[in-house]
Amino acid sequence: MGGKAVIGGDGESGRYGSGSSIGGGGLGNAASRDGLGNDLFSLATKVEALSKTVEGLSALVSSAAARRISIIESGMRDMDVRPWLPTEARIKFSNQFRSIPSVIVTISSVDIHNGSNFRVKVYATEVDLKGFTAHADSWGQTLLCSCGISWMAIGE
Repeated sequence: MGGKAVIGGDGESGRYGSGSSIGGGGLGNAASRDGLGNDLFSLATKVEALSKTVEGLSALVSSAAARRISIIESGMRDMDVRPWLPTEARIKFSNQFRSIPSVIVTISSVDIHNGSNFRVKVYATEVDLKGFTAHADSWGQTLLCSCGISWMAIGE
């Protein structure tokens, strides 16, 4: 009644409990042990191959990451507004980018005449490796007195 519990093909009886086996399939005979051994060997071979693939991919990702370092720079600027001149300012990055960055410009403060609607748009143009031109525009009856911007440049 009591069969051997064979795990890993060591053939020792009673080591993992009498009468039990992995999967409940009675692994006491030699044919079952050989089949299990082959399955374990096949699984170990596949795991080893997968580990080598993962190591190779990890090295590839590390190499690519070393070549592509993201740089994020940000800042704020109060822009002088003169109704008779375009409201723009050249922003210079503290460090030059290696490729043209993406630039986001937002409003951080604004002063408009209280008798007009709030119509203000901020944006970037002429983006290059060293900086960009920030704009603060109003239209219609909006009288823009001053505008502060926040910006962020993301690139490498």
